[in-house]
Amino acid sequence: MQEGSPAFAMMVSITTAVYRHKDKNLPFLVYLRNPTTGGVLASWGSAGHFTFAEPGALLGFLGPRVVELTTGTPIPEGVQTGENLARHGVIDGVISPSQLRTAVLKIVSVLFPAEKEEQDVDTRVLDTEVNVERSAWESITITRNPERPGLRHLVEALSPNTVALSGTGDGRTSRAVTVMLARIGSRPVVLIGQDRHKQPPLGKHPLGPSALRMARRGIQLAHELQLPLISIIDTPGAELSQHAEENAMAGSIARHGRLHCADTGGACRRRCAHRIHHPRAGLWGWRAGHAAVGSRARGRKRVALPSSPRGRVGNYLSRHLPCATHDGGTTGVRAGACERRNC
Repeated sequence: MQEGSPAFAMMVSITTAVYRHKDKNLPFLVYLRNPTTGGVLASWGSAGHFTFAEPGALLGFLGPRVVELTTGTPIPEGVQTGENLARHGVIDGVISPSQLRTAVLKIVSVLFPAEKEEQDVDTRVLDTEVNVERSAWESITITRNPERPGLRHLVEALSPNTVALSGTGDGRTSRAVTVMLARIGSRPVVLIGQDRHKQPPLGKHPLGPSALRMARRGIQLAHELQLPLISIIDTPGAELSQHAEENAMAGSIARHGRLHCADTGGACRRRCAHRIHHPRAGLWGWRAGHAAVGSRARGRKRVALPSSPRGRVGNYLSRHLPCATHDGGTTGVRAGACERRNC
């Protein structure tokens, strides 16, 4: 798509119409054909909740010839293609025109299921070890088991009722975090999940600023479509590196405020929710245990963390998180879990 002067003058009005549509909590899907450049891509072409392109489509703010004439330097071949922009998180994927109808129907079926599906779900507590007290080290050992259930198992269970987003929409992507539209029974939701198998020491992709920005896109999507947000926290912690510092790791956590991170420093920010479930033997804290030990032991004898389950494991948190009766229901501890007298 390319616009002339009259169309260019209408770009503001067109973009305003798009955002009025989105303000009604309605989805906006964008499909970019070859070529799409200039004001189209710089306005409503980049305003979609989901954005796809046809294979081999030329996509760019300016076409390659204009770039070369303006700067004197040719833009490398392949940069302004839908495939390359999808790899860099600018768009969500490449779909051929023959597959477009199927892709749109899938998104619509997830967002607006035709019929209510009855789910045969036992809502009772399934954990038979409710009263089991473990030492902190036993909890750590369970948490470090690479075979324990995680994000992959959940995504597999929800398939095929999922539509994954590829990145932030502004040129960042991270394999440490998955953001997708999903359907659980008859309820559409936005799922943000941290995949520990992609993060060190099991993988090569730390939970860095790009991962937090991806999560922020998912949060914004849930807000704009008025959908429940499900956040799966499963990470050893935020990235600690020169790259993280130079890309505002701390600022990314701060801007997530009550939005996103992990259950150590990079994750505690994601705990502000209407309802929180914590796995038994799961670790929680501002910093990982080894980081806390290192902070306390520099230049001195190492100081171990308490060996009891108190303070850093789910068994303790389930008893000490605020309850709906005493604290206004902001954290959603289930009824009967509060140990305060007469609660």
